Amino acid sequence: MRDELSWVRREAETWVREGLVESGQAQRIVARYEARAGSAPSKAMLLLTSLGAILAGLAVILFFAYNWEEMHRFAKLAVIFAGIAGMHCAGFYRSHKAGRITPGSQALHLLGTMLFGAGIWLVAQIYHIDEHYPNAFLLWGAAALALAWTLPSSVQGIVACVLLCVWHGAETSDFHEPQHLGPLVLLAGTLPLALRLRSQALAACGAIAWMCALGFTCGAISGRLVLPALFFASCALVAAGVLLRARDFCAECSAALAKTGYLGYLLMLYALSFPQAGDELLAAVELSPASAAYFFTLAAVAALAWIAALWPRRSASGGPSSAPWDLFGFPFALIMVFLRTGALAGETGRWIGAGVFSAVFIFHAVAFILRGSRENHSALAVWGCVLLCLLGGARFFDLFDSLLARASAFLMAGVVLTAVGLYFGRQRALKKAASA
Repeated sequence: MRDELSWVRREAETWVREGLVESGQAQRIVARYEARAGSAPSKAMLLLTSLGAILAGLAVILFFAYNWEEMHRFAKLAVIFAGIAGMHCAGFYRSHKAGRITPGSQALHLLGTMLFGAGIWLVAQIYHIDEHYPNAFLLWGAAALALAWTLPSSVQGIVACVLLCVWHGAETSDFHEPQHLGPLVLLAGTLPLALRLRSQALAACGAIAWMCALGFTCGAISGRLVLPALFFASCALVAAGVLLRARDFCAECSAALAKTGYLGYLLMLYALSFPQAGDELLAAVELSPASAAYFFTLAAVAALAWIAALWPRRSASGGPSSAPWDLFGFPFALIMVFLRTGALAGETGRWIGAGVFSAVFIFHAVAFILRGSRENHSALAVWGCVLLCLLGGARFFDLFDSLLARASAFLMAGVVLTAVGLYFGRQRALKKAASA
């Protein structure tokens, strides 16, 4: 927020110099953003108070666990319910007094949520309730999600994401029960809240939790379904981020969704560059009707999302708005997945598919390098170079039989890395000379 405020101040000075706005108007614009920055809680303070609440909650739980056997049953219940009610009442009081959610009230509510989770297990212990234990995480996560919407609070939303992911993992790993509605409920419960709060952290956590829950559910059906399911889910997340950005709706959430999806997409694409991983696509369709239903449903969602994301739109100036060229690698990769399950299903198709997926991976790596070089964004260019090195290292062992071919591949990679380094060095020197 501090960087954004500095940018607004610099831009306001430029607008006044160029005669776009008057000095008084520029001051009112800056004052509006300063007021918004002043009312927003510090991320560092929120993080520290949340960690403090977690540690305090653990300390309280351990203290009562130490003296638990000596307490009467009704005293135990009184301690549990009084602690939960007291923490949440104190949190509501602080919020009401300040007129908004503060880091202190967030910490009190977080402590109350932790005590609620501890209370579930302690009540079960008091009355010797032998229940399906993942239900405790489901109840705990549902309560945290309901409180996240009530306050509203991104911290409670993140806690709900973690707890519901644990519930999915317990159901699928210990009881092999796929939770078909779980991923949908998790996505519908967190993403709208993240958009409402404009919370980048909650959007990223919600996207990761949704992918984890989807992976757990698909893994309970068949382990071979996990890779294509996560691939389609990652593509859909990037498309959602592109759509939000194109409509100037919550830039923070659009960036979080796009980055989270891009990371999962690149991991799955890297895996598909190996012939053995590509066989999982065909096997996932042929295993069972449920597996095929998941495969084609997620594929349709990803395809429709990218059609909407790349559909021609009008820009703010009234002319046609075109999407960045590097985004077209996503629909091409989706088409290749369908070809890999059909026309490229044979032995020759295994290597053709792996080669094409490798080419798409290289395409994205080169796009990172070019965009980073053009925008003087060194981190983006470095990521592109890292991706090229990862793929080149993998192909060193499984693709080339000739030492000359291996040497040529590494020579090309070395030339690219050297050229990128020299270009950024030149750009930095030019920038320093211009500012002198």
